[in-house]
Amino acid sequence: MRQFSKGFLLLILLTLLVSQSIAQKSYQFDGGFGSAFLKDGTKLSGQISYDFKRDMLQVQTEKRQFAFEASQVEAFSFNQNDVPRYFESLRVQLNNGYVRHQIFELLYRGQASLYSRIASVVPTSAPASRSGFRGDIPTYRMLATDNSPQGRNLSPQERGLASQRRSGMYQINYDFYYTRPDSAFPVDLAERSFKRFKSAFGEYRNEINDFIKSENIDIKDPLDVAKVIAHYNELLQEM
Repeated sequence: MRQFSKGFLLLILLTLLVSQSIAQKSYQFDGGFGSAFLKDGTKLSGQISYDFKRDMLQVQTEKRQFAFEASQVEAFSFNQNDVPRYFESLRVQLNNGYVRHQIFELLYRGQASLYSRIASVVPTSAPASRSGFRGDIPTYRMLATDNSPQGRNLSPQERGLASQRRSGMYQINYDFYYTRPDSAFPVDLAERSFKRFKSAFGEYRNEINDFIKSENIDIKDPLDVAKVIAHYNELLQEM
């Protein structure tokens, strides 16, 4: 297997860090100092916070606090524990046909790009699985901009969260989406259904099915889903 060496890889962000508010089933997160880019061309720098439930962005500058709906936002980014995180506002079409903007975290940039949103945070007494926050491994694995896998040590805060995750206090579930050249809206990968997941890749569903089986892919795991998207990009380039 070729390791993510093809496709225009920007960065896989597997920090997916969570605050104590997650354990309380909140979907509002404090990020860090960063920049927000608005659709009118304005750039703001300050403390970033965002809300997946209401699809809102807040920026606290030195002078005042600004609040924006997702439809006003182009993108925003910040560093968390020295790791950059990137978010974009994308148009989505709801089941009733209504089109609106929602906030997504960018995990992988390519001809087909991978995004995520937090779907639910639920208490659980079950052992921690590979999906959600990966507190069961000693380091984060992510891809550097030179396409090579790398790891880093967990911070004390992250180790605390990992301990909570292993003890089964809560389970964080993610929804994954990808964008492709022929689609006007992000494609829902339906990671809770293997059949729907592979069908989301259209004519490449058989190749994706074979890749998932050969690589023992967990379709609820961010890194594994990024591997699938990277492989999909390779298939697109072979056309």
